[in-house]
Amino acid sequence: MTKILLPKKLKEILFSGANNLINSSKEINQINFFPVPDSDTGTNMSITIQSGINNILDLDTDDVGLIFQQMSEGMLIGARGNSGIILSQFFVGISRYFSKNLKFTVKNFLKSFSYGSIEAYNAVYVPKEGTILSVIQKIARIYKKFRHIVYFENFFPEFIEEVKNIVAETTQEMEILKEKKVVDAGALGLLKVFEGMKDGFFDHKIVNYQNLKDNNFQNHNENLESFIINSNCNHGYCTEFLILLNEKQQKTFNLKEFRKKLEKNNFSSIITVKANNIIKVHAHALDPDKLLNVGLKHGQLLKIKIDNMNFQTENHLLFSENDNPSNELQNPDNYLENKKLSGLFLITNCQKIPNIFEDSYLKEIINVENDNFSSENLKKIKSQYQFKDNIFLTDDVKVFKIISDYSDNCHVFLLPSIIYALPLIYSFSPEQSPLETLSIFEELSKEVTAFYIKNSLHLSLNNSENLNNNGKFSFFLLEDKKIINKLEDKVALLLNFLEEKESEIFEGITIFLSFSFSKQEEKKILNFLKLKKYKWELYNIIMESSECILMLN
Repeated sequence: MTKILLPKKLKEILFSGANNLINSSKEINQINFFPVPDSDTGTNMSITIQSGINNILDLDTDDVGLIFQQMSEGMLIGARGNSGIILSQFFVGISRYFSKNLKFTVKNFLKSFSYGSIEAYNAVYVPKEGTILSVIQKIARIYKKFRHIVYFENFFPEFIEEVKNIVAETTQEMEILKEKKVVDAGALGLLKVFEGMKDGFFDHKIVNYQNLKDNNFQNHNENLESFIINSNCNHGYCTEFLILLNEKQQKTFNLKEFRKKLEKNNFSSIITVKANNIIKVHAHALDPDKLLNVGLKHGQLLKIKIDNMNFQTENHLLFSENDNPSNELQNPDNYLENKKLSGLFLITNCQKIPNIFEDSYLKEIINVENDNFSSENLKKIKSQYQFKDNIFLTDDVKVFKIISDYSDNCHVFLLPSIIYALPLIYSFSPEQSPLETLSIFEELSKEVTAFYIKNSLHLSLNNSENLNNNGKFSFFLLEDKKIINKLEDKVALLLNFLEEKESEIFEGITIFLSFSFSKQEEKKILNFLKLKKYKWELYNIIMESSECILMLN
């Protein structure tokens, strides 16, 4: 029985998963009806994953994280179409999880899905229920159902059946899919990857018999006119390109602002991804030249692909049912519901927010200083985002009261401290009802194990009896409000704690340091952590009541 997959075997099952997707590309193309029926989802996803596989063909390594890193980088560069880019970002998230030299176990594989879900979700400007994206989100939430399984022999059969059921649900989640009696094409593509991985594990390896050729990518120096075919339809052009940011943009580029700029120019189906100094852009445009000019303002265009969706749709419909498509099909934006899903926001009095919070489902992080938050701020948020429901996390009691009193589709959860936001953010799904979301937040917050290092000035009067009369102990380690250790040196207090708790740190630890730690002290902590096998993350944060906060994952 297999508890851990070695890197060589992992590569084999990834090859098998990719081959199964590639061999199924025609089947997937035939059920491609959203966002436009252009019959290319299977081809796009296949070329995307083939680009990733090409990046690891000759890779000889014992590092699981490096395998996923190289594969995801190849997928990102070669990603095509909505579903292709979403698939690449799913693997980018998995790569992030395995970047700390973790072994490929059932438990780690399942936990990596939440990272993949966040990366995929963040790439899409307006998420849509019933697509590969919502399937990925549901898969990311099945960890508890399968966490008791240790062996891959038991895991893969049950997991595949679960994913099949999730994919089948997409037929009922979108009107066009219900009408055509098919599942989402991108979701089916993801299922094919998992099925191929299962077959690869059981040594029924899928062999690639398709000959994929990516003839649609063109050098950016070629004449744009060669891509454009006159048409009276209004699908426009599926446009994709890479931007190599110029020196100035490398320092100032803001992905969220870039997305807003694209939306203001009336482009649709917007997906944008940033990897180092390269931006991947996908959008539907009636005038692709206008879209390319927006990109050129930020740097050099490395690759361009422009497909005439009017032509693709006409050809797709020739081979589909002999009925007329509904008017809904004429504009992909019509698929968006009148009311969007729930949006998640963080409101905090913490002055410096770690990047880990920005890299999540959060739509916006709002910093509160000098009691400057009011109901007017809520009205602006509602007006700007227009979500059906607005979910707020806050560590500020006054903000909590303001939102609680403002009942118009605004819901709030009070955090004991800012770090409690992390597991709650990762558990969030925009498809959940506010009641379900708050219930999950309540349950998860009880499971968080947090420890604090405070100096004597931070402690309340209730702890005064613990202070040494001669002031010998300057720093105290607390679990909840109970002092469990005390030392003069806060770094020694932290490292001693980590040594004692090492056997309990099964899945990793997140450490927040205040800026009272010197660079030399921080370097000492980093050197200590680098020797540990468990997963760890270290962030600097401005805190008024603690020197350090530790959260066991």
